Amino acid sequence: MSLSILIPAYNEGNCIKQTLMEIEDILGNSDIKEYEILVIDDGSSDNTRDELLKSNSSYNLITHSQNKGYGASLKTGL
Repeated sequence: MSLSILIPAYNEGNCIKQTLMEIEDILGNSDIKEYEILVIDDGSSDNTRDELLKSNSSYNLITHSQNKGYGASLKTGL
C-alpha cells in the first residue's frame, strides 16, 4: 500500500518540524511502508521554510511565491 500525505503550510514555523516528526512516528508504527510526504509552503512570511530545511524528516517541498489559500495548496499537492 502506498500513501501520499499532503501538508499545506502557511506560517507554520513554530510547529512544522514537530508535525513532521509525529507523522513519521505514526507511519513507523504502522503497516504502511511506502509513503511520501508533500509539504506545500503557501507563501509563508515567517521561518517555515528555514525550519523545514533544518528538519531531518523525509519530505518533498513545494512552494508558492505568494499565499493562494488552503484549497490551492491542496490542488498543487495533488
